[in-house]
Amino acid sequence: MADSRDIVVVGGGALGMLSARCLAEAGRRVTLVERDRVGRGTSRAGGGIMSPLAPWNVPEAVARLAECSLPLLPGLAEALAKDTGINPEYRVTGVIHIDCEELEPALAFAQRAGMRTELLDEAALAALAPAAVRTPGPSLLFPDLAQIRNPRFLDALAADLERRGVTLLEDAGEVTLERSGGGIRVNAGTHGRLRAANVVVAAGAWSAGLVAPLGVRLPVTPIRGQVLWYMLPRPMLHHVLIRHGRYVIPRQEGVVLVGSTVEDVGFDTSTTAAAADELRAAAAEMVPLLGTLAVQGQWAGLRPGSPDGIPMIGPVPGVTGLWVNTGHFRNGVNLAPASAALLAALMTGATPPLDPAPYDPGARMAQSTSAAYNPTL
Repeated sequence: MADSRDIVVVGGGALGMLSARCLAEAGRRVTLVERDRVGRGTSRAGGGIMSPLAPWNVPEAVARLAECSLPLLPGLAEALAKDTGINPEYRVTGVIHIDCEELEPALAFAQRAGMRTELLDEAALAALAPAAVRTPGPSLLFPDLAQIRNPRFLDALAADLERRGVTLLEDAGEVTLERSGGGIRVNAGTHGRLRAANVVVAAGAWSAGLVAPLGVRLPVTPIRGQVLWYMLPRPMLHHVLIRHGRYVIPRQEGVVLVGSTVEDVGFDTSTTAAAADELRAAAAEMVPLLGTLAVQGQWAGLRPGSPDGIPMIGPVPGVTGLWVNTGHFRNGVNLAPASAALLAALMTGATPPLDPAPYDPGARMAQSTSAAYNPTL
């Protein structure tokens, strides 16, 4: 006999945990199932820039979700730090686009969005970021953009879910879904069989495989991203730097992240020497000192690529009780608060924080093409 639950969320990354948190806040009894440990997957591997990499160059649906999501992050981080004692290190560090290649679209976007910007010539860039490469520019500063430290954010979320009474079923191993008696049964590996009135799939790149046995063709493709990290001899960077689609992210204590690649290689999470060479070169092009330092580590994660990078959030047609929150490509963490709030509103009958139509799974599946991601985003 399957154990009966109210809502089962499958996936313990940022989207899964925040979905569970929002549903618990709405008074629902939630169980979260994770094949490994919560917060140990792709969400943990990300850089934590609290904005799309080039926010002027994303589809309108992604821009609207970001517009709703980003203002939620400071309060969320503050609440998590207060309630769990784990500081997610949300910091407004600003982002500098060095040699901004799309200056006019970027400025037009900033004006529409009401975002502050500052044009930087070579002297201004050198004064603001002395460790950055000398370049005639123009470079473009977004002073109010922030970053978060993904591992700490995820650890805080996990602790908060336990505090809220969400049941965490970790180390499940293989998890599968099947139709059962007009509903869905979750075969939760080591935790046995679970029945729930509603099942939320928020398993990132693995979401399509989970729903396939239910006859659902979800257009989500794994896209590998690789990152390097360095240790500076002393903290000398404050701003996030972006150039030619690569980034340098300064953490506290002198840690610096450099990323990232976009690779369509299936479910291969291995790191490669070729990617390391590319990222080392990008690091040196933005911060010359990094070209003289040894790489301290390299890791990879699989992003859930979707058509145009627009996520799917809501009920899946044809399967009663099945919901998805996935397909965020490179923007899982920064879009997660609004995505989770939207999902919870749809599931509980509350007023959605934004128009759900662009993220409707049925419409997204009907529109999908073979191009399951856009590497320019």
